[in-house]
Amino acid sequence: MWSSWAHSGISRRRPRASSSGSRRCVAAFTLAEMLIAMTLLAMILGSVAMAMRGASQAVSFGNEQTRSNMIATLVLDRLRTDIRRADVVTLNSPSHTISLTMPSGEQKSYTWSGAPDTPLVYRCAASPAGVTLAEHVTAFVLTSVNDYSDVRGATVPVSVRVELQVQQGKATTRMETTVRPRRNVL
Repeated sequence: MWSSWAHSGISRRRPRASSSGSRRCVAAFTLAEMLIAMTLLAMILGSVAMAMRGASQAVSFGNEQTRSNMIATLVLDRLRTDIRRADVVTLNSPSHTISLTMPSGEQKSYTWSGAPDTPLVYRCAASPAGVTLAEHVTAFVLTSVNDYSDVRGATVPVSVRVELQVQQGKATTRMETTVRPRRNVL
């Protein structure tokens, strides 16, 4: 019986004598089988670890993108509301500042230094030192649009276009809006 297996290519197990004297077969893995199994296990675990790392990075980037979008949206909504309510809007594009005179006479301003990765600061009578609205701003561009000439021949802008770019980690959000003030843009 054993000799027919040896010639058929099936490995055979040698019977081993037990302490009681009866012979029984002991099944065991060979060293080569163990090495192959360990190699396959290492490859599978490595693949799973790489997939988990990629998923973790994707979630992290998604969170950064969401935060960047939220910050840009909130800042532009606040700025849009203030511009619409303002009696006088003054743009100072070289210094990246928009100044607003509200109907109550209160002065408000939004200022960015112009250097990438610096904050956009909001100032008003209640907070003259300023409040940081967005920390990592990479662009804040103010442009007057739809200019027309008044009766005296002076050019009067009708709307303000605001471009804002915010960065959070590796994620960057760029948004823009065009707002028509209630009264004058200077």
